[in-house]
Amino acid sequence: RKILVFSDKLLTLADESLSDDMRRYMDKIIRSSQRMQKLINDLLIFSRKDSVLPQFEDVDLNVLLAEVISDMEVEIEKRDAIIRYEALPTVWGNQSQMRQLFQNLVSNGIKFHRDGIKPVVSIYCDQAKASLLDSPVTRCCIVIEDNGIGFDEKYAEEIFVVFKRLHSYHEYEGSGVGLSICKKIVDAHNGQISAVSKPEEGARFYLELPLRLQGIPAGKPKSKEIRL
Repeated sequence: RKILVFSDKLLTLADESLSDDMRRYMDKIIRSSQRMQKLINDLLIFSRKDSVLPQFEDVDLNVLLAEVISDMEVEIEKRDAIIRYEALPTVWGNQSQMRQLFQNLVSNGIKFHRDGIKPVVSIYCDQAKASLLDSPVTRCCIVIEDNGIGFDEKYAEEIFVVFKRLHSYHEYEGSGVGLSICKKIVDAHNGQISAVSKPEEGARFYLELPLRLQGIPAGKPKSKEIRL
């Protein structure tokens, strides 16, 4: 953190006296420090998932997702992204971990966008797929779908391995820990996470989560679309 702070101060103070090469090197130091800071933060989150016993409660995913979108306002606006979601169930889980889970997946959908195409992330409850689960009465299936770059489905399991990256950080920033955190959270809830995709055709993540009784909305859900 100090490397980042002092590098930024040095760049500001010596702004006019720096040559183009020196400025480029300083920018590299700052970007590398930012990546390292994010990696450290992500590793702390990853390690805490095993050491802290989560407190479970009813979590209204509609309220939680609205808060996540509000927290991500800058990122959504920067990418001119569209977030769509339908009425979601109330699940039995840990509030902060559910927030981290959805924030990581929505952020993922925005980050891995195709050039020249506005990112669109859709979140909905797939009741048809939920009915095929082992315990349809007590579980639900949440889908997070994007229109991004997608990936080869042969990597569908590897993407949840810590530090596994399908793209270099020069192409897409990140620490390679985000989806690993998602899997650890879902595992802690005795759920399942999986993904299907094709290159240049977006990705679809399936979350099987414990459901509060009568938690799936009845009737046709109302859709919401967020544009910032």
